[in-house]
Amino acid sequence: MGKHTPNTSEPSYPHEGKFGKEHIDVYHFGRGGKKTGTTKHITDPGMIRWGEKKKEYDEGKAGGK
Repeated sequence: MGKHTPNTSEPSYPHEGKFGKEHIDVYHFGRGGKKTGTTKHITDPGMIRWGEKKKEYDEGKAGGK
């Protein structure tokens, strides 16, 4: 992860853990954009979609779209 805006959160891409359930982790950033914590193993479908949208955005950005 690169530089972040202070007081924001960002999802990971959806992935499966050792128990086989798809989930995301959410990374939290405080003052100066420094990582302050992580909320792990969120399985809510809406939150997983947030991670999917981030992945789509990142892939489109990397692809020059």
